[in-house]
Amino acid sequence: MTTLGQHGTVAMASKLVNICGHWCDQYGDELVPACSTNVPYNPKSNFNLAGIGLFLQCGFTMIGDDTWGIILQKGSIVIKFDNKIETPGGVIWCGYYKHGCEVATVLGDAQHKILVNQAHCFLGHLDENCTQHIDELLGWQLKVGEMKPCEACSVTKAWQVNVNKVCNSESKA
Repeated sequence: MTTLGQHGTVAMASKLVNICGHWCDQYGDELVPACSTNVPYNPKSNFNLAGIGLFLQCGFTMIGDDTWGIILQKGSIVIKFDNKIETPGGVIWCGYYKHGCEVATVLGDAQHKILVNQAHCFLGHLDENCTQHIDELLGWQLKVGEMKPCEACSVTKAWQVNVNKVCNSESKA
């Protein structure tokens, strides 16, 4: 399994991961949630390539021009490749995929230190004690620091407010 590195050299991917996030326009406005599966991960590369041919095989249609870039559409799903990079040989149209901290494949990598909040996300938003215990079992090296409040956990807790399903009192209007 190989992937193209940022300097044009071929580099070996160390593992395949699933990355959930959002396709965005060039300004970072989220267009559609998505989960990219079997993405070759290489710690030396700072980007991934997405093959438009795969989208077309999945039923997307493609339109585009030299002003708006490439737009893929399937029903109400719209993915834009609207980041224009001019080169001596022409133009490269790039898409913006904003991923969260969620990586659906958990594999230990004892060579790199990670933040406790990253481990918290990787392991499915467990509490701090469970996160640290599993990190030890996986051989991960945590960077020193306290776990900060997680936005995803805060939102979930806000939705868990108890609400009576049956009202026994009459409304006073």
